[in-house]
Amino acid sequence: MKTNKILIAGIAGGATFFILGWLIYGMILSSYMQSQSNPAIMRPMSEMKWWALIISNLAQGFLFAIVYDWSNVKTLSSGAGKGAILGLILAIAMDLGLYSMYTMFSGLSPVVIDAVASVVMFTVTGAVVGWIYSRNSQA
Repeated sequence: MKTNKILIAGIAGGATFFILGWLIYGMILSSYMQSQSNPAIMRPMSEMKWWALIISNLAQGFLFAIVYDWSNVKTLSSGAGKGAILGLILAIAMDLGLYSMYTMFSGLSPVVIDAVASVVMFTVTGAVVGWIYSRNSQA
């Protein structure tokens, strides 16, 4: 059933976004992004709104699942390719929008680093969602 594919792919995509976000932003880039970002806009870890982060990641996963369903993605590689393109476009749009209006980033360097990190996250998540669709192409 089509709804089951979207549900499974959306949850898998959301979980992938969450894990990659923790790995990339919480571990690998944590010190760099903190040094390049305005601390006045950051919540302390003890005040994180985890429910909002989880819903945000699930929404991204479901965005992939629905777009991939509409565009008939059926393989891991096509999922990764489309994920990279979506990631690049969305990262440029969001990061430059934030850079233009807020003091979130200290310069263009963290904007570029964040865009690259987003492309990696979107590519891997796209591959996972594409893989889910390849495994469930008869459903």
